[in-house]
Amino acid sequence: MSPLAARYSAAAPWLYLLADMPRDSQTGSGRVKRRMPSLSIDMPMSVLRQKVSQAKERKAQLIRAAANRNFLNDIGKRGFQWSPAAQSLNYY
Repeated sequence: MSPLAARYSAAAPWLYLLADMPRDSQTGSGRVKRRMPSLSIDMPMSVLRQKVSQAKERKAQLIRAAANRNFLNDIGKRGFQWSPAAQSLNYY
């Protein structure tokens, strides 16, 4: 009987240490994984969001200006359809 067998009973679990195995044999194949470059869309999305917001605000401002112009035309402040060319003729 070997000294290890005498030390442990038959019901005890065995522990195997593979200390003599080289570390390289424990790794997988020698193939290196290639990482894809990480792409961030945060900045382009932020720019697009800002442009859409500006376009919405510009459109809302044009609608408000037209509504104000129509209101002033209705109460008689301007007797003609307003245009920059017609407005400049009054001053010359």
